[in-house]
Amino acid sequence: MTTAPASHEMTDWLEAAARELGLAALGCLPTIAVCGDAEALAARYAAWQAAGNAGLLPYLERSLAARTEPLTARPWARSVLVFAFPHAWDLPGTIPDLPAPAAGAPAGVISRYANGTDYHMAARPLLAGLLQRLETCLGHSVRHEGGADAWAVPDRYLARRAGLGVIGRNQLLHVPGRGCRLFLAGLFVDAALPAAAWPGLADSATALPPTCDGCGRCLAACPTGALRPAGGLHLAPCRSYLTMEYRGALDAQQQVWLGDSLFGCDACSSACPPMLEIPGQRVDLEWLLTIPAADLRRRLHGTPLAHAGPTLLKRNAAAILGHHPGPEPRRLLAHVATTTGSAVIRDTIAATAR
Repeated sequence: MTTAPASHEMTDWLEAAARELGLAALGCLPTIAVCGDAEALAARYAAWQAAGNAGLLPYLERSLAARTEPLTARPWARSVLVFAFPHAWDLPGTIPDLPAPAAGAPAGVISRYANGTDYHMAARPLLAGLLQRLETCLGHSVRHEGGADAWAVPDRYLARRAGLGVIGRNQLLHVPGRGCRLFLAGLFVDAALPAAAWPGLADSATALPPTCDGCGRCLAACPTGALRPAGGLHLAPCRSYLTMEYRGALDAQQQVWLGDSLFGCDACSSACPPMLEIPGQRVDLEWLLTIPAADLRRRLHGTPLAHAGPTLLKRNAAAILGHHPGPEPRRLLAHVATTTGSAVIRDTIAATAR
């Protein structure tokens, strides 16, 4: 085939590509369809900032213009392919070289989403495979740019506009029949392709499909009240934000919010039908606090935990351990406080004693 598929053929092509690549959903959106969305996107981010989130994610605010007008940096793009993929979220724990604690010993919990390799890396062969199939279909190469999460693109918004699902009250994209434990990626191309989606919604622009019925289970499950009843997410108390995005020392209130979360939180996704509660991986806190940072960094390489790095993981471990009673945790924390070269870890330990 040397021309783009017709609309009725595009859905079949998307389904075939998605099944071959193991995707949960795949959609195509002509860029002309989002040319007028900059104002709506800007208003969406302004409301998010006004909800108490201003300044909490500096990288987002630095790239706000690109996120509200993704075509400004890609004037050549005529279509965007958006897909959701499952990766290793619900597989048994596969994070290497992080030992579990002895029975009854304090532990930190790692979110199930961090299983396996970094999902950014897992998206690369999927993007390459999708591009190869598209170029084979068209009969020629195309200009393209692809990415997953770590680029200044409103991926959830594009996935919603492409008809892959809806954004639920837990702020995650819900795909019909697949739930919300999915990752998103996109591929901008200079080929004019018709709008289509697989499995797709009957009316992606206006219909509210039965993938989020507003049951409120995610709100009830959120351990810190980060999910707001009126809608939206307040980042400051969110365990995922605290464990991997917040870079400073944890004060007493932040440590209460942290609970036993070492990296990420699965509460709002586990509560969402048809998801099931699956315990996260438990890690030995004493081991984590005493292993040299260089050794830990090597063990984290290629996993999502590398985003936090040794300093934040040790900081989180200190905060969790500081809320366990008994002399042994105190002795260990006192030792770490006098030997660490990190002010973030040292100040976090000092806050546990207040």
